[in-house]
Amino acid sequence: MWLKKDLSTLRRIRTSLAFRLLGQDGIAALVQSDGPSLRAVRARVAAEIDKRLGSTVAYGPFRGLKLAPAKGWNSLDRAGLLLAIYERELLEHLAAACSVPRPFVNVGAADGYYVVGALWAGWCDRAVAFETSPDRRALIAETAALNGVSDRLTILGQAGDDMVDAASQSLEGGGGAVWLIDVEGAEFSLLNDFVLGKLRDATLVVEVHRWADPSGEARERLWTRARAFDRVAFGTGARDPFCFEELADCSDDERWLVCSERRRMPGLWWQLTGPAAPHHRPIDGVGVDALTR
Repeated sequence: MWLKKDLSTLRRIRTSLAFRLLGQDGIAALVQSDGPSLRAVRARVAAEIDKRLGSTVAYGPFRGLKLAPAKGWNSLDRAGLLLAIYERELLEHLAAACSVPRPFVNVGAADGYYVVGALWAGWCDRAVAFETSPDRRALIAETAALNGVSDRLTILGQAGDDMVDAASQSLEGGGGAVWLIDVEGAEFSLLNDFVLGKLRDATLVVEVHRWADPSGEARERLWTRARAFDRVAFGTGARDPFCFEELADCSDDERWLVCSERRRMPGLWWQLTGPAAPHHRPIDGVGVDALTR
């Protein structure tokens, strides 16, 4: 208890000194200058790693995957993707779910890293990507072409209640698929009773966006709706940026910026395995509380 009080006192003293030395305007200028400078450093390091590796993933299950030229919105995470430390726990769970090849569906496919990577890694024979943005759909197509898998990938628009039927049609059946769902908070409405009922033979890996549900009520409702599924929660774990020779010339600050996923809070995913889904080998993930993390 005394330690908490002492730390609190130290923080107040530090804040008071900062305001006395810099003033309110000085503090504001410092905060504003830090954001862009960190972003600039991160962008520079990402570009250097991208050039060194020839835009090709160097580690992990997608090793050898070629990435299309980075656009503004996905350039900052480039180094983490190429080194396979970005969302590493997600990669591990997907690899386990696809240890026996199964159809792969990615809802919110963004730049195609996962859906094209699944084809590249031999996780599936055919795959479907849902993506609302035309620019991102074009980027997915470009990445698929770079890796010679265009003929095995179907790229569709926005996902809705008909997404299971649309995917099944593209996959010519495609039961027992692995579904990766990352829709920036829309998961709470997208995965309604009707859709979950159609996915009882599937394995779903869903990124849960807590910022879209501050009260936790939507999470609790979705967790309850999925009670027929085998439910596991996992989250972001530790990173070691010192094991990569590609980062040997970086400063400590630069190494840790490569590890950052720029989240408001640690990542959280739910793996929901349907009662009729194929079994796959279990994985020891970073176990977390499904609702309160």
